[in-house]
Amino acid sequence: MMGEDADDVSLSLQEEVAREQLQIMDTLHGEIKRRTSHMIDVNAKFGFLTKMELLMDSNKDKDIDSAIELLTAIYFDISAENLKNEVRRVRRHIRSFEMQTGEMVGHWNSLDLLQWLV
Repeated sequence: MMGEDADDVSLSLQEEVAREQLQIMDTLHGEIKRRTSHMIDVNAKFGFLTKMELLMDSNKDKDIDSAIELLTAIYFDISAENLKNEVRRVRRHIRSFEMQTGEMVGHWNSLDLLQWLV
């Protein structure tokens, strides 16, 4: 078979199956690592927008502003001031929602926030 070494010729059926399984696991591991690294990069850039404890705490505005500045340094078409204003606007809407419904949103995850926004 293609990719086989001379040492592979004398493998038993069980050894051949084990070798194939290890090769598949190595390929799968590499693919998962590659895809995960992309997700980590995206989260590093946009993750602050999904952390409710960060978004809802006005004492953390400097942290949010720093994250926004880093994001807008990469994506020039995003306005830092507009995004900062949007974060504060969403915060006001969420606080209004909490007061009207009595529901606390600090435990919300990203999906909860997106469903509420839509």
